[in-house]
Amino acid sequence: MSIHSLNIVDKRLLFVLYMLISVLVTYTINTIIITDQYYFDFLGQQLTSERIKQFLSFRDKWQWIGYFIVPLLLFLKISAVSFSVHLGSIISETILSFKKLFGMVLIAEGIFILAALIRMLLLWVSNFSTLEEIQAYYPLSLLNMFDITRLKPWELYIYQQINLFHAIYILALTYGYHKLAHKKFINCLLFILSTYGLGVVLWVTLLIYFAVTLS
Repeated sequence: MSIHSLNIVDKRLLFVLYMLISVLVTYTINTIIITDQYYFDFLGQQLTSERIKQFLSFRDKWQWIGYFIVPLLLFLKISAVSFSVHLGSIISETILSFKKLFGMVLIAEGIFILAALIRMLLLWVSNFSTLEEIQAYYPLSLLNMFDITRLKPWELYIYQQINLFHAIYILALTYGYHKLAHKKFINCLLFILSTYGLGVVLWVTLLIYFAVTLS
């Protein structure tokens, strides 16, 4: 893929496509894959059937708000990654506009969109017994090698992030930066790991801190 081919991709249409797929995946998982029975099994020991029905009714009434939040979260995520790479490029004195880097990150985000579709399809055809298993499942991740019942919530998140799709995403960012900055691939890989990678480490560390202090 050349720089020219990166530039001819309509970023707005691509973002709209990502948005529609993300909303579709969220809707399918929340309404078709995760049935009400999962909530009755999950909350049955803590709440009465009537309270669970009230919770599900409240969820169904306001669930549409979440579908509007999905595109916002997608935009914020792409913007945050773009900012970290842009800041690193400024520090390294590599002149690249935020707009170009945003487009690069937007294209790379397709890896996670594909992962979300695959996860949805695998959840659809698999038989999970509990709500926790569905929420924790992520294809080709390190988490699949552990018993989730023995892991803490913040450990679940960490092991989810260590997956093949994330590795491909980092390589996609590296390739995009390699084409834009005209630098050696290995140098670009080290740059992405020191910018985006550092941002991920700081984010996970922050989540762990709040998870531990609030538990």
